[in-house]
Amino acid sequence: MHPASSIHSLKPPVRFPGNRPAPEGRARSGRQHRHADIAPTTGPFGAFHDRARVLIVADVENIAYGGRDLGVAVDFGKLADRLRTALLNPALHAVFSAPPRDDRVGQFLSALGWTPYQREIVGRHTNADIAIGFHAAALLARTNADACVVATGDGGLALDIAQGIRAAFAHCSLIGTMSLAGSTSRLIDSRNTRHIDVNLEIGRDVMHAAMPDRLDISSVAPTALAS
Repeated sequence: MHPASSIHSLKPPVRFPGNRPAPEGRARSGRQHRHADIAPTTGPFGAFHDRARVLIVADVENIAYGGRDLGVAVDFGKLADRLRTALLNPALHAVFSAPPRDDRVGQFLSALGWTPYQREIVGRHTNADIAIGFHAAALLARTNADACVVATGDGGLALDIAQGIRAAFAHCSLIGTMSLAGSTSRLIDSRNTRHIDVNLEIGRDVMHAAMPDRLDISSVAPTALAS
């Protein structure tokens, strides 16, 4: 773990992706959406400038549904491009739930540059949280990642993973989250917890307008996720 002073010096002028109200004129019509002031660009990535290998573990459903709640769609292809541009040797992994023998989402994410991990839905158990934590630990155990970004706004999930990393993987000394404005738990605000070093926000540069009554992860057809 970095000394506290070095971590704090890397934290940006704080813009936490919480429930910031949108400026006047941002209201949307039609479906009821959350209103939040979304950053124009994804980041900030300054804390990762000296990191040789950054592990990204994405909670696909949290990001996709969070975008839908804002009336936008997060384009996972554009997000992958942004991460590759901003980080040195990022390893992009995405975890999600899907019905048995339905590999459309996995194939789609793979084509967009992510390594997919599908958790098979059994009955009404559709939550992939345990799978996300398991894959994060497995990846850290077999790689030399010196930083990890948990891409979710789920506070309990992100904190559990961060505490596990601190306890078991000393080589990973920088831990961040990446999430959406309006869909991020205050539990993971890096100003208020010693377990999270930096918060990244998914910005408008990797979003597009959501199709009515659709849930997608990219503007490229065919859409892999449908509501």
